[in-house]
Amino acid sequence: MLAAELTSVPKRDWRRPLTAIGLGIALAVALSTATGAMAASPTQAQPRATTPQTPPLTRPLPRPDGWCADYRMGHLSPEARIAGPNRQRLMAAQADLAPGFKAGKATDGIRLLADYQAELEKRKPDRVLAATYLAMTSAIPIGPRLVEHVNKLLCVTASPAVATGIAGIAGAEWREMADH
Repeated sequence: MLAAELTSVPKRDWRRPLTAIGLGIALAVALSTATGAMAASPTQAQPRATTPQTPPLTRPLPRPDGWCADYRMGHLSPEARIAGPNRQRLMAAQADLAPGFKAGKATDGIRLLADYQAELEKRKPDRVLAATYLAMTSAIPIGPRLVEHVNKLLCVTASPAVATGIAGIAGAEWREMADH
């Protein structure tokens, strides 16, 4: 019965899908040739996807006795946090997190960094929240070294475990946002 069914199928019915597949393959080859994305043989080196590397932090860290001398942890009102000498700290951190970015009158990055600073002043900072503030502010990949650098610029400290946790979460969030 199977043989009878096969012989009763018109030839043009089974050729159409094969023709469509052949056209699809031809189109894929043409597109890959046009874009330079030819499939490499096993002996050829495969190009690796690259992630932007964190640029070296060239700004010398401020001396603790001068930079943080007027900073009183836990005593800044929301208004004072984004004004005066603390604003200079926030702007320095923003300059390192988003090199080349000119904010103009925009204050979103400054406010996010102020919130990050306030979060780290807490006895038990929320790592996810702090990491989100950093990830949203940064234009460069975030790692432990960058978190330590920003913390010093903002005159806040975190235990190594908290700083590492923030760096890991912020790095993952940054990559997620960079992919979209």
